[in-house]
Amino acid sequence: MIKSVDKQAEFETLKRTAVAIESLFHPLCEIVIHDFSDLDHSIIHIQGNITNRSLGGAATDLLITQLKSDENEDYITNYLTTLPGERLMKSTTMFLRDETDCIYGAFCINFQ
Repeated sequence: MIKSVDKQAEFETLKRTAVAIESLFHPLCEIVIHDFSDLDHSIIHIQGNITNRSLGGAATDLLITQLKSDENEDYITNYLTTLPGERLMKSTTMFLRDETDCIYGAFCINFQ
């Protein structure tokens, strides 16, 4: 029998994890947690501020592309993004999956 994922409990654990990681790398780190039940308002937690996004913000094009892909990865690691002012940001994204292997969220670490 496959155990069902308690999404809210997992999000709460990841929020605590975000606080710990960001505090270690502050002020160069930002953690963003997404709940894909509403892609237009998927950001449910932000720790730090590198991208100037806020709670309730939308999923990025990268996340949406991954969701639509037939070959979903578990992780996308060490990718670069150019921020306003030509600042570079390095990121890693971990996708959250339920018991049926469907992606329901993401845990993103952004480092400047």
